[in-house]
Order: sequence, then structure tokens, then C-alpha cells
Amino acid sequence: MCRLQQLRPERTVVHGGTCVWFAAAVSSDNQATAMKTLVESLPEENYASLRYLITFLAQVSANSEVNKMTNSNLAVVFGPNLLWGRDNAMSLSAIGPINNFTRTLLDQQHLIFT
Repeated sequence: MCRLQQLRPERTVVHGGTCVWFAAAVSSDNQATAMKTLVESLPEENYASLRYLITFLAQVSANSEVNKMTNSNLAVVFGPNLLWGRDNAMSLSAIGPINNFTRTLLDQQHLIFT
């Protein structure tokens, strides 16, 4: 089974520690702008993969009344695969911010990827 983490040897988005810092440091008013800046700093291949995945997941979420996959549920499933620690270990305290970061990517994808 291929995991998103295995697509490239480096990170897909950012390391989990950066995500925890990001969640604490950025106010909700500036989140979309700050996240846009962050994802635009990714290598081109990673940015394109992330944009494709988030756009696809937004389409999945649009059918959440049928498939029960809301942005929050998708963030729980995909967040830990997109964001992880430098040593590939993830503490339980990092899961919440990682899922919130991923949910915000999904919620604000129309602003972040324009």
C-alpha cells in the first residue's frame, strides 16, 4: 500500500512541528493568507500534488451528505499523511493541530490555491 509520505523523500507539506507552531502563531483572520504563502514555498512538484489532492478532497467533501466525509473527517484521515515529524514519529499532542491545519486547507482551498 502506497502512503502519501512515500511519494517524495522530503515532506509533502511541512513537518508536524511547523504545523503546531503555525496553528499557535497565526490568527484565524490571516490563516488563508499565511497558508497560501506557506504552500507556495513548497517545491513545485509538492505544490502541484497538494493542490490536486486538496481539490479532489474538496469534491469528495461536497458530497458529504451521502458519503459522510466532511472536511473534518477528511482531515483526520489525510492530515497525518501530509504532515509528520522529522523523525517520522508523531506525538499525540501534534495530531490536533495537524488535523486543524489540514481542515483549514480544505475549508479555504479556494483562497489558498488561487
